[in-house]
Amino acid sequence: MKSAGVVELGDLRFDPASRELRDAEGQLVDLRRQSADVLAELASRPHRTLSKDELIAAIWPDVAVTDGSLAQCIADIRRTLGAEGRDCIRSVPRRGYRLEPTGPGGSVGTWSG
Repeated sequence: MKSAGVVELGDLRFDPASRELRDAEGQLVDLRRQSADVLAELASRPHRTLSKDELIAAIWPDVAVTDGSLAQCIADIRRTLGAEGRDCIRSVPRRGYRLEPTGPGGSVGTWSG
């Protein structure tokens, strides 16, 4: 996975390098480790649809898991992001998932808030 900058997701900011999700005041928001790993993988290639197989191979390389494990992580991310940020994670039917950051122009970059 290539390095990505801080991602704006509604009122929250996610740092893929540290796997930390923070609110507008800079307070840490709880996100399960595997869910943070999925979000980091999506953040490494924003605006690109990643297949379920790609995500599963990246997050669980040596473990046999079902699509349900990935779906649970996506649901966890959406629940944590809340109403404003949940649309940042797009489901692409029969293909996978895509991250659509909410920063200026939907970009990923350095956030200094």
